[in-house]
Amino acid sequence: SVQVNDGLGAINFYGYDGASYVQAGYLVSYVDGTVSTGVVPSRVSINVNSAAGASTEAFAISSAQVVTLGGVNTAPALKVTPIASQARWVEVTGATSSGNPKLNTSAGSLELGSTGGTALTINSSGNIGIGATPISTVPLLIYHATASNLTVQGDSSTVLQFQRFSNDATPATINFKKARGTTASQSAVASGDGLGTINFSGWGGSNLAQGVYIQAFVDTYVSTSDVSTYLTFSTRAAATGAPVEALRITSAQRVVAANTIATAGYTVATLPAGTVGDRAYVTDALAPAYGVAVAGGGAVTVPVFYNGAAWICA
Repeated sequence: SVQVNDGLGAINFYGYDGASYVQAGYLVSYVDGTVSTGVVPSRVSINVNSAAGASTEAFAISSAQVVTLGGVNTAPALKVTPIASQARWVEVTGATSSGNPKLNTSAGSLELGSTGGTALTINSSGNIGIGATPISTVPLLIYHATASNLTVQGDSSTVLQFQRFSNDATPATINFKKARGTTASQSAVASGDGLGTINFSGWGGSNLAQGVYIQAFVDTYVSTSDVSTYLTFSTRAAATGAPVEALRITSAQRVVAANTIATAGYTVATLPAGTVGDRAYVTDALAPAYGVAVAGGGAVTVPVFYNGAAWICA
């Protein structure tokens, strides 16, 4: 019987160079695996000559139906040119509930998806649309009718970076935008609507537990191009069911704390150079009196306030 790598047949192509016929290319089939009764696994190879005359395997199909493209050139490794009547370049057949996978072009864009719909589009400007048609002003647009989620996941370093390099004062920016209605027909937000949330969670042993979140809400005023807002910070105490609001910055720029706000503690000698409005407390005040510069050397703990010239007892 034949063995692995035995040739099974070849088709040769020759060209006359003016002096003799030169082999220019060939198609050959080889045995590609263990031969048994009624079974001869095979491999097909197509070889071509380079500009220097060297014969190189350019294309091969193995017994496992693996297609290999070889050779080195500046042209595409695989180029498919559809006729005008073809709806797509490549379709992988095999009935599925969502349709056969496809690759095609439309109006200069590359589309990936299935016969059931397009999942990803890259337009001629390089803009990408996932579940949506790309927008010229948005490099990456992700759309889903019920849930648009982007997850970055890793087993070691997981970092999402936003970098901007430009000769101006404009920083890299993260925008959270909220509207009622739909993508096609948007309507105004209402009092109490959330505008954006940043969540921080930790694995508790069986699932992820929400530990901290920062949320922005619509306050009581909504009109054209004007929405009043407030910002909340929520934390989670030990053995509690969910994070609880700890701090709020209102639309009137008031800071409201759910608990006491601790200030830094010093001795009088270690008080910093201060900025008007700074608050702290000292633990060694001597005969403190309200509104009077604090003196050290005592044993009294009192709050102090920096008035621009000195730390005074508050």
